[in-house]
Amino acid sequence: MVPKMENENLRNTYYNNTNKFLQNKIRNQRYSKWTFIPKVMAAQFSQISNVFFLLVGITQCFNCYRISSPISSLGPWLFVLILTLIKEAVDDISRCKRDREFNNQRYQKLISQANNNETVYEIKENTINKLRNTSAIEESVTYQEVPCSSLKPGDIIALEKNQRIPADLIILKTINLDGEIFIRTDQLDGETDWKLRQSVKLTQGIKIPELFKIKVDFEPPSKEIYSFYGRISYKDEVEVLDLNNTMWMNTVLASGQVLGMVIYTGKENRAIMNTSSPKNKIGIFDMEVNTYAKWLLLLSLGASIFFTIKRNVSGRIDINIIRFVVIFSSIIPISLKTSVEFARYLHSYIIKKDMPTVIVRNSNIPEELGRISYLLSDKTGTLTKNEMIMKKIHLGTVGYSQETFADLRNELNEHLKEEKNTFIKSGRRIYDLCEALSVCHNVTPVREGKSVVYQASSPDEVAIIRWCESIGIHLLDRKTNLITTKIQKYFEYFMNEAQTDNKSEAPIEENKQICKSESILDMKEEEVILKKYEILETFPFSSESKRMGIIVKCEDKISLFVKGADVIMKKLVKANDWMDEETGNMASFGLRTLIIAKRELSEEEYQTFKAEYKKGKLNKNTSHAMSLIENNLTALGLTGVEDLLQDNAKITLERLRDADIRIWMITGDKVETATSIAISTHLFQKKSSYLTVKEMRKEDALKVLSDLKSMVYDSLIIDGQSIQIMLDFHCKEFILCCSKLRSFVGCRCSPTQKAQITRFLSQFTKKRVAAIGDGGNDVSMITEANLGFGIVGKEGNQASLSADFSLSCFQEVLPLLLWHGRRAYKATSKLAHLIIHRGTVLFVMQAIFCSLFLYSPISIYQGMLLMGYATIYTFGPIFSTVLASDTDKNTCLKFPELYKDLVSGSSFGNKRFLTWFFVSFYQGGIIMLFNLTLFENELLSIIALTFSSLVINEILMVLLVTYSINKPVILSTLVSILIFCGSFVVLNDVLVLPENKKLFLVKVLLINMLAIVVQLLFTAWSRFMHPPAVKKIKI
Repeated sequence: MVPKMENENLRNTYYNNTNKFLQNKIRNQRYSKWTFIPKVMAAQFSQISNVFFLLVGITQCFNCYRISSPISSLGPWLFVLILTLIKEAVDDISRCKRDREFNNQRYQKLISQANNNETVYEIKENTINKLRNTSAIEESVTYQEVPCSSLKPGDIIALEKNQRIPADLIILKTINLDGEIFIRTDQLDGETDWKLRQSVKLTQGIKIPELFKIKVDFEPPSKEIYSFYGRISYKDEVEVLDLNNTMWMNTVLASGQVLGMVIYTGKENRAIMNTSSPKNKIGIFDMEVNTYAKWLLLLSLGASIFFTIKRNVSGRIDINIIRFVVIFSSIIPISLKTSVEFARYLHSYIIKKDMPTVIVRNSNIPEELGRISYLLSDKTGTLTKNEMIMKKIHLGTVGYSQETFADLRNELNEHLKEEKNTFIKSGRRIYDLCEALSVCHNVTPVREGKSVVYQASSPDEVAIIRWCESIGIHLLDRKTNLITTKIQKYFEYFMNEAQTDNKSEAPIEENKQICKSESILDMKEEEVILKKYEILETFPFSSESKRMGIIVKCEDKISLFVKGADVIMKKLVKANDWMDEETGNMASFGLRTLIIAKRELSEEEYQTFKAEYKKGKLNKNTSHAMSLIENNLTALGLTGVEDLLQDNAKITLERLRDADIRIWMITGDKVETATSIAISTHLFQKKSSYLTVKEMRKEDALKVLSDLKSMVYDSLIIDGQSIQIMLDFHCKEFILCCSKLRSFVGCRCSPTQKAQITRFLSQFTKKRVAAIGDGGNDVSMITEANLGFGIVGKEGNQASLSADFSLSCFQEVLPLLLWHGRRAYKATSKLAHLIIHRGTVLFVMQAIFCSLFLYSPISIYQGMLLMGYATIYTFGPIFSTVLASDTDKNTCLKFPELYKDLVSGSSFGNKRFLTWFFVSFYQGGIIMLFNLTLFENELLSIIALTFSSLVINEILMVLLVTYSINKPVILSTLVSILIFCGSFVVLNDVLVLPENKKLFLVKVLLINMLAIVVQLLFTAWSRFMHPPAVKKIKI
């Protein structure tokens, strides 16, 4: 009996548990039928513009404040609001349907008839019957089909292959006698490799009815998906539980059938606890628009107060102020948000059409692609392919490369004696290394038809097993307690091609490898040496330990094999004079290195360790037990695996750098490997002078900062330990110094450090930062960045699913930024300027009209004219500019320098805004003043003349400032003109034409020529004095 530890805070559950529990429901729906309207309205009225227009509309319901009908004031705003409500409703209904489908998935729950008060409405007998220990069906057990949402802790459910796990479970029993099953965790941690799981030994051997008598004690709910602690009790027997006995919610059973007990439900499931609401990213364009909207609102309020003072009449001041506010409200661009949203959807559609492999997951910020100053990139799987091949091996006294692997194979063969399983001493070192590589791993061969798939958690391990196969050592089988290998005694072929250029008949796919030589599985006994290793204990790799180990027993000899990173392994192995030098040499070639070590254990040593290790697992601290055996290890050798560069990685980085985008590589790999990749990808140029900082102490930080400030170095390579010191004590100064460098490489960085660097870089530089990665450890960096790119890679889809844009490869980031980003930003900026210009011209005309009538709050236009001006008369031509571009895709990619101008925000900066503002004031003044001079002493004539001039001026502005007059611009312009001309018939009581229609037309044309001349002069001067980069290229 295992005693309960002091201060141990454990939960417990059992069959028919009556304790309180959370419903096992998933709810992604944001609203209920009662909260939909309040929550959406609350979100909308958090924007000051919506509050403003609502108040304006309310004032028009009172006669004393009324300028126009309430419909005229509230109509456009209500239209925008209704569109928002419809969009939110459609999205939430879709979420509700997905939740309902998820929660109603059916599962088979075991019911004990001996103690059953429930009504069994459906009983199924299927392949789960194979799980029973007896051939006859136990009458005391049946199955009830229940929805996922009804599961509670203590329930025992039956699962089959390819079923999703509905809640966090303990594996009680499997169809396999050894209790092994595989699960897929890609929807939990983003890793596509299958994970091996093991049923509880205590329950694997008992009959199903006895499962109702077990009790499970386990830790409180936690976000930690890579660790677990608990105990299971049956009668007087107790067994300790760990991660290998669990299946977390949303993983998938990849093989076999299972009986499992639910331990967590609802929000206490690991998957739910690790699900955070996505960061609501607000683009810099939205921030700029909000700033300008506030300026315009203040201008409107200021003008209202000024005109009220100038009116100087007795009575209620509030009446005049509110009336003027209503009249001048046209300057607030109510339709801007909706128009920009439509433009974003259109840009997203254009991206999908142009780049089918790219998935736009956040359609709210496509123009952000045109404002990136820094790109933070992972290395493995992002700049490299995550396709591994063995390149070098070093045994301490001699090294082998691809060119000499055949010699190693021949030397191994020469030392294999005719007697099976015996070896001569001179080749022992080579054999020990090869044996360690073939045993110390987490690779499982899985038969799929006639072929064998190598399933592993890391492509490095697959590459090593493939290499072992190429020299004649084949992994035949791996079970929980046994590894079986075959050694071909006379290996007559060597697959050099597969090792040199990574080509093979079996494609690399999701960390799986097809066994190259199927015939080896059927070799005659005399042609191979069969080796069986009993697995006594395994120590999985973790980010904390940075190593994995295994204790095996073969031919009555107990051996410990360990492999891991050099920084850890050099503390565990016997002193030698070659490890540091050779590790550095391999890393300089960009290779991923592992130190392989071994120690023979006596039976007494192993039993002592076993007892201490069991005790340590109960205390959740095994460090003391591990220290008993992980010392004085013999270093067998060093492996170097190459991760191939992504296609066109070099040219992509070069062109991004030419676009003035600074590249930062942030990786978990070692300094030497990262340096090599930085050089091979041309991240560091030939003339670059870079500073390398490793294992920096706190007192050295100021010296490093001084070196960076001196600008002697244009690049920095720094490890995670040193980065943490800088972030803890000199954060802002460090980030700002690094921001001025040409290149930055961060090594040995944790996911937390990646996110911190991303956040601080954006915060302190006020620049837009993008991040790109492919693994689960890149998610924090991607979500923290202003713009995140996720590559669908061998490490899974988690990065891709968390990103704003999902890519298939690194090189796709180039057209996304240089072409689509540039186009989206410039087009959206032009759209916003035209909409603000449209409202500002009308504001100026209203102000002049009121001032000429003794500052009286009188609106020049009413009803349909006001509504139509911002919609049917001008919206089409203005919005069509979104489809126009000043150049083509090939030019943007050929000349990355075109991207530079965007970063400063010149297309929508303060200078450009003020220029447009000046043009708007000029045109509004010209249209109004000249019309007042030319009108024929009738108010209706001035309405028709000014409104005609106003609409035509806006259309002319579109034709003048658009980047290209294409078919959409021409078509929308013609349609708008036709609608406007038709309005003289439909609205003949408002748009009254004079008798002399030719003179009317001449006046309109003359006024518009005078109004547009300022834009013509400004455009000509700008192109002559400051020609755009596109024009320079064309010249």
